[in-house]
Amino acid sequence: MKCPYCCGEMVAGELHGLPNDIVYWLPKNTGVHFMVLTRKRIEEYGGIILGNTMNAAYAGLTAFWAEEHPVSFCCKECRAILTKY
Repeated sequence: MKCPYCCGEMVAGELHGLPNDIVYWLPKNTGVHFMVLTRKRIEEYGGIILGNTMNAAYAGLTAFWAEEHPVSFCCKECRAILTKY
């Protein structure tokens, strides 16, 4: 998909969330479906955390499972994420 702002190529991925209000985006086909992720792990998978805080109290204690995530497209150049649901 082309970015509507810069016309660059966008990367397909998915938005995910944790119970402590952290929302993050991961590229598709990372193999990550359910696991506890830290900021470092999310970034190692090419992900982006949408927000500046991540509560360490949840980092080792929280896991979740989602049946399906809407496909999102990320342009790292424009810092834009587009999601249709």
